Amino acid sequence: MAARKDGHLFEETMKLFPKLPKYPAHWTTVLFNLVIGGEDVLFVGICGEFNGTKFAERILPDETLKRLFPKSPQVQEFIDLVIDVLNDDSECLALRGFMLGSTYGTYCNSKEDLIEQAIISSSSFVSFEEYLSWKESKVLS
Repeated sequence: MAARKDGHLFEETMKLFPKLPKYPAHWTTVLFNLVIGGEDVLFVGICGEFNGTKFAERILPDETLKRLFPKSPQVQEFIDLVIDVLNDDSECLALRGFMLGSTYGTYCNSKEDLIEQAIISSSSFVSFEEYLSWKESKVLS
């Protein structure tokens, strides 16, 4: 009888937790080396694979890039070019100074979940909420 109570208690306790994500996925950081040969790198994008679909996405909003590089507006164009090329060929980096970082495996329920995990784990210049706001503003404009 005690085993039945313990089993029931376990089941009731597990109902309190959200269901775990069910789709395997992985992501790789897209890094921008500010000074070629230097050690400082900036996490500017993500190459991911979710549900069998590969993608590359810039994560830094325009405003963040303008604050980081006020005298170099072309940095945004360089990053976008690299992301576009990665969307065409996930192994090729178009410009010197960009590189792929470590790859991380995870589970998630959507592409946005995967991007959120990448930003939370690796980015100090943008929050996931800022990223979403920027993405929505791009769609509206």
